[in-house]
Parts: sequence; C-alpha cells; structure tokens
Amino acid sequence: MAVRLILIRHGKTDWNVLERYQGHSDTELNETGRNQAQSLAREWENEPIDVIYSSDLTRAIQTAVIISNGRNIPIHKRAGLRECSFGIWEGKTFEEMQTRFPEEVARIKGDSVNEIRTGGESRDQLSIRVAKTIREIINNHPNQTVAIVAHGGSLAVAMEYITGEGLIARSKYWLDNAGYHILEYNNGNSKILHLGTPQKD
Repeated sequence: MAVRLILIRHGKTDWNVLERYQGHSDTELNETGRNQAQSLAREWENEPIDVIYSSDLTRAIQTAVIISNGRNIPIHKRAGLRECSFGIWEGKTFEEMQTRFPEEVARIKGDSVNEIRTGGESRDQLSIRVAKTIREIINNHPNQTVAIVAHGGSLAVAMEYITGEGLIARSKYWLDNAGYHILEYNNGNSKILHLGTPQKD
C-alpha cells in the first residue's frame, strides 16, 4: 500500500552557519532556522499530514513542532533518524580537523563509507540505522502522509533506501536547511512527487 513521505531537513542552526559538524550534538535552531520552519508551516497549513516523525535531537524536534503549527498531528521522536555520529569531529570545522587530526581526516577520506570516525560511527552504520527506522515508519502507516524531520546526512541515506539508488543518492538528493522532498512509496517502488531545492534564508 502506498505511503506518501515528506522528508524535511531541520532549520538552520548557528553551527550550520559556522560549518561545524553537529552529528549527535544537541544544537538548537537559530532565528533563521525558526523562520524557515515557520515558512514551511504556512506553506503546509492545509496539507493533510497524518503523523510526523522526528529525530530526537532538539533542532529537528523544534522544526517538527513549528511545522505542526498547533494542529493535532502526533509527533514521534526516533533516535534512529539522528544525524551520523561524528565523534571527535563534532563542534569542529573541516579545516580545524585537518589542522588538529590530519591522520583522522586522511583515514576517513580513504574510505568514507566503512571507516568509523573516532568516537562516532561510519557512514555504513548510519545507513543501516536509518534504513531500519524508515522501513518501520513505512510499514506502520499504509495509505497515510508521513512527514519525517531529520538531518542532511540521515535524509541522504534515507533517499538511498527509498529510491534504491545507493550511494549516488547522497549528492543527488542533498537538502539544504528546511529543504524537503516528497515521495510516494509503494511495495518497494518509489515515485518522486517533489524534488527539493534549498530554501533561501
């Protein structure tokens, strides 16, 4: 049975502006991020959304609550939708990582899919975790419209699973803050109804 999925990246945070790795760090939306979420709420105020699933990190939950716009839409938090855990990378920029941990950067660049970030997880581990969560959501909501609020990395691998396109989906379907895709998923087959473009500040 078909499920309509709206995949939404959380609004902007100060760490997004500074280009710091966030991962599991529990950052909050900044003013721009809140405005972005409010813009989505206005856009979808008449959208028949049955349920919202959100990463359990604050920036995603805040986005989900604003999007619900006071409507009686259940919001379920799922740790499985979290961003990749970046371990020692979190709170740092790529340039800072190159300066402080050049061997770590070289190791991850050598195999960005399977290598595990120190104190974090690999991209393959992220893919397995997110795919399991997306599969459960789809199976629990036949013939419904489900909004999923999560993160750039976790939504990229969600698109890998939903479209069946594998690693190519990461760059092909990357979302900026408050960007979104809309898909229909039916027994293993997906159809893209709206391909997101980054929302401007």
